[in-house]
Amino acid sequence: MKQYTNRQKKGFTILEMLLVVTLIAILLSISLVAINPNRSLAQARNLSRKVDIKNINDALEAYKAVSGSLIVDKITKHYKEICDTGNKNSSDSLPSSNYCEGKLDLRSLVPIYISSIPKDSQVTESGGTGYEVAKDKNNKITIKATKSELNELVAINLPDDSIYATVGFPNLDLNFAKNKNLIDDISGNNLVTFTRNSIGTYVGSDGLIKTAAVNEPRFDHNPITGESLGLLVEDARTNLIVGSDYLTNNSLQNVNLTLNATTAPDGTNTAVSMDGSTNNSNLKYMYKQYSTNNTGAYTTSVFMKYKNERFVVLRMNDDTGVNGVVQKIDILNGIFTNIVETGGTLTNASSTITPYPNGWYRISVSGVFNDPLIQVQGAEVFLTTYGPSISTNGVYLWGPQLEQGAFPTSYIPTSSSIITRGVDNASITGTNFSNFYNQDETTMFAHSKRISNFLDYGRVASFNNDSYTNILALYVSDFSNSRYAMLKQFNGSPTFFDAPSVSSITSPVKSAISNNSSDVSIASAGQVRVPTVPIAGALNVNKLLIGAEYYNASTLNGSILRLTYWPIRIPNDKLQAITK
Repeated sequence: MKQYTNRQKKGFTILEMLLVVTLIAILLSISLVAINPNRSLAQARNLSRKVDIKNINDALEAYKAVSGSLIVDKITKHYKEICDTGNKNSSDSLPSSNYCEGKLDLRSLVPIYISSIPKDSQVTESGGTGYEVAKDKNNKITIKATKSELNELVAINLPDDSIYATVGFPNLDLNFAKNKNLIDDISGNNLVTFTRNSIGTYVGSDGLIKTAAVNEPRFDHNPITGESLGLLVEDARTNLIVGSDYLTNNSLQNVNLTLNATTAPDGTNTAVSMDGSTNNSNLKYMYKQYSTNNTGAYTTSVFMKYKNERFVVLRMNDDTGVNGVVQKIDILNGIFTNIVETGGTLTNASSTITPYPNGWYRISVSGVFNDPLIQVQGAEVFLTTYGPSISTNGVYLWGPQLEQGAFPTSYIPTSSSIITRGVDNASITGTNFSNFYNQDETTMFAHSKRISNFLDYGRVASFNNDSYTNILALYVSDFSNSRYAMLKQFNGSPTFFDAPSVSSITSPVKSAISNNSSDVSIASAGQVRVPTVPIAGALNVNKLLIGAEYYNASTLNGSILRLTYWPIRIPNDKLQAITK
């Protein structure tokens, strides 16, 4: 009798497991399509676009390998959509002479390098395929799909830069904050002429105050976060206080100064300690004075640090002691304890507090003196909250400054005399300018920050011809400021883009201006504005001023993180996108 052996089955075979997994995947994909069909279809279209982009890229690379060059005579730094050639061979004609106008004709690739030029299934307009091509300064090809969905499609070889992806390669890209130099990213050259006839200070990446030499550009930073803020551009200012090192010209009342008492905001051991005396019946304060008969706006500022007196006062007043401005400070916590106070006829009072490393704060008060002056008492620091006290506590001080102007600028050190910091002049002229500029249509993008919200400041850059007859100027604004751009042409009256209110800007803002012979638009913080009166005519200009409007005057008084230029009129939707 034949015997049979019972064999116990121990599990699924590999083939069976693969069949089960495949079945589950099919059922899952069907379910996903049923649950969210639009998303699934969009993903499928994006996958098809990726294949198309790869095929176009491979065809161009193959053409390059055979011919020794790209079709780069046609491909520019600015994105051009590939023309829909209807899958015609290179010898075939197109429907009309202007069928491919403004687009890129790649029929030379057909049929040797690619069987046909792909066309996005979502493109319905005549003449285009939905695929755009550009090159960088090294002739590296970039291809993208204009109909990409769900933010899933990435263009081949696309630089990691959102504005390049949106608009295309510019003719000029000064990425001051990233590079911390004046080199143009597109040409690889320094096209900017920069001058300043004095030293100047700025904040380094470590938060400490640094000094730049004569004609050396300053690249500023946030003193606490170390964030690079780009090129610092300021107008000329004079520190009217003699002895900002506290060695001379001090007027002391019931206080004692100890020199070189602790580390200062520039990293040197030069800060002083101001401590109350044992005299308990009088005010305890110190100030520095400047003799003048010039009325108008003044600002005084001092670096302060807590020692053992928590509440102090910063005051600026005239010789009468009546007209002035007062700000009380909790220096331990770095906050103001009251709204800035004014006395007498002083107007437009304001105050600022800026934190620095190691417990330092720069405090400022500003105001306009309207009565005749004999002197201004600046950097006037009171101990014990502006009144008599038995306390002998003190506060650390450094870098007193008094300047004629409505807001504080960078620290200007002085010793035996007053010192003027020269204006920062930055411009592109001559062939450096003409090589990138297009007189017929332009777009200028800026990422920048201003110190003051005053109307006469905030110019990021301007195109002009030295005659004040043709100017296109872009201001730092978030559209809440009173002015955010100006266009002046052909000896006419300037056209300002104005908003009704004024507010300060504390963070960098992205803005852009774009124009051609028939219109102009302004974009800022993702909003777009157009003038109420149409503006016609191209600009006849010969230079780009950086951080100024005209003859390097009306200076920005702020910093520029990035300044970029395209020789085209960019559509409003793209202006909106790059300024968000």
